Parts: sequence; structure tokens; C-alpha cells
Amino acid sequence: MPPTWLTKLATGRNVVLTLTVWLTFNLLLFNFGPYQTLRNASGNLELLEEIFGYTAREGYTRIFILGQAGRALYENFQWLDFVNAALTFAALTLALIYVFTRLFPSGHPVFWFVWLPALTLVGELVENFSLLSLLRLFPAEAPWLVDLASIATQFKLAVASTSFPVLLLASAHLLARKFWPRSSASQN
Repeated sequence: MPPTWLTKLATGRNVVLTLTVWLTFNLLLFNFGPYQTLRNASGNLELLEEIFGYTAREGYTRIFILGQAGRALYENFQWLDFVNAALTFAALTLALIYVFTRLFPSGHPVFWFVWLPALTLVGELVENFSLLSLLRLFPAEAPWLVDLASIATQFKLAVASTSFPVLLLASAHLLARKFWPRSSASQN
């Protein structure tokens, strides 16, 4: 079960507000921010945080391809990605708590899913710090740091790919209960 203070924050208004801020930030970051410029600088290759597992050589090749200006932009992007990670954590955690508290009794095992966004945040933070360090050390190489970033990315992507379907399924269930409530005869 999530902490009481966090459950109290998971009101409908707060969920809508955090989801709106998170989605707006993502829209701006990935459509009008440095993301598109970085993709263009890399020859439209995926950024390291989008690749599920990469070697040290692949990581350094991607960083090298960006050029000096691209690496500076990638550094700035990492700082914005910290903000995105925090917003993602807040939006998904509050949304999961909001939905679960309306579907399940307190203490139900499904509440363990509420911790998925926190795990994603940890992976994202390790990934971002690793990538920032790699960019600052470049052209010097630290293969262990690339490995750490790659593992953190894999962890983040795996956990995040669970969080979204859980939230969507639980939200669909909540909406179905709202619009098609069970009759009192079928509840007995």
C-alpha cells in the first residue's frame, strides 16, 4: 500500500493536473525540444535511452556521431530528461493510486503495482547520470559506465512497459464499472 500522504494527493484534480503537465512536457520535449535535433544529428538513429541493450562500442559510436554540438545538446537533453522522469513518476503514481483505490480494498496485492513508476524513476536517474558522465568524459572512454547506462535503460524500459498497460487496463476496468455498473442481483 502506498503511503497515506501519497494516497491523499491522488485526487481526481491532481491526477488530471499531473497527467496534463506530463503530457504537455513530453509533447514539447519530443516535438519542439532538442529531441528532434538530436535524432537528426545522429542520422535519425535512436538515442541511447531508447535502445534496449547496447555495447560499449555501440554507445560510443552513437555519442561520436553526434559531433561536439550534438553532444552538448545531448547533455542539455539529459537535464530535461530528469524533469521528464520526475513528471512521469508523479503522473503515473498518482494515476495508479487513484484508479486502484476506487477498484480494490486497502491492502489488496494489486497496490504493489503502484511502485512500478518509482522503479522506473530509479532506472531513469541511473541512466541519465551515466549518460551525462559519459558525455562529459568524452572522448575518454569508461566502458563500465556505458554498461551501467545500458543496464539502467533495459531496466527502465522493462518496468515502464509494465506500468502503462497496468494503468490502461485498470482505467478501462474503472470506466467500465462507471458506465456499466453491475445490477444488485448480479452482485449476490
